[in-house]
Amino acid sequence: MAFKAINPERNFWNRFLKENNGSFLQSFEWAEIKEKDGKKVWFFKDENEKGITTAQFLLIKDSFFYNRKEFFYIPFGPVFRNDLVKKEKLSDKIVEAVKGLANEERVVFLKIEPYFSGLSFEKPMGVIKELKRIQPKRTIFLDLEKGEDELLKSFHFRTRYNIRLGKRKGIKVLRTNKEGKDFNFYLDKFYSLLLKTSRRQKFNIYSKNYYQNILTAFDQDFQSELFLAEYKKNFIAGSIVVFWNKIGFYLHSGSDYFFRNLKAPFVLLWEEILEAKKKGCLYYDLWGIDEKRYPGITYFKKNFNGEEREYPEGADIIFDRKWYYLYKILKKVK
Repeated sequence: MAFKAINPERNFWNRFLKENNGSFLQSFEWAEIKEKDGKKVWFFKDENEKGITTAQFLLIKDSFFYNRKEFFYIPFGPVFRNDLVKKEKLSDKIVEAVKGLANEERVVFLKIEPYFSGLSFEKPMGVIKELKRIQPKRTIFLDLEKGEDELLKSFHFRTRYNIRLGKRKGIKVLRTNKEGKDFNFYLDKFYSLLLKTSRRQKFNIYSKNYYQNILTAFDQDFQSELFLAEYKKNFIAGSIVVFWNKIGFYLHSGSDYFFRNLKAPFVLLWEEILEAKKKGCLYYDLWGIDEKRYPGITYFKKNFNGEEREYPEGADIIFDRKWYYLYKILKKVK
């Protein structure tokens, strides 16, 4: 069989992902978030001779070079059936399925960043090792099946000290979602923290609407909440957490450097972990570490002493070599 573009029903699409440990970045809700952000999305699936789904992926059209050129992107996909043995046979099927659409949409290349190992592409098809990733290459997972005391004891002693210090100083944590009272007020406070953090650490952030879209994508499968640390009526740290398939994801965060001595991010993350446990999550994903690009936040996350995991290497499948060469230059400059 071959991958075909489909218009799936939400529950049907998400059920396959959840049964086969797929990422929330392949979810129906993530597709809606991207559409609200102005991106075009497509759903593809492959079936065997018996009509059973063997794999599926969400395809997103994104842009570069000041939005003048575009590329296709498969974030943490495709997702395979857990019992599928020869996954590599589907690799070239993905390219074949996307080729025609790539011509229609005039995209420069297809970027694939897999969540699972098993993909293997033929070199003559214009496949090269990926350049800079969009999603993190490495991350840290915390095991939430441990009891609360055991989990706390597993942290670095400085982390335990900072959590207790922040609480003694009077740090309070509140959480809200799209149904919460004064949601827009809290969203504004969070975005202000992101702006401060991005200026301090020199990284780009999205528009406020993008974070709002994540927080309003709330249903039985995909839940998102905003956590804020408060000190004497000042909001000094905040983060967006996504809950998906019994995993909590520490997706976006920011803090106010002026209040750094209060250790609010430590208290905040600990309260998020406890909330994830209450929701029945088995793991908490700290969502990306990189000592070279983000030394500060990586050091912070490593102090929680979780299990480090590395995702498989991705690939860029080139459709337009001239513009891809420009893309390479732009990535080297950044």
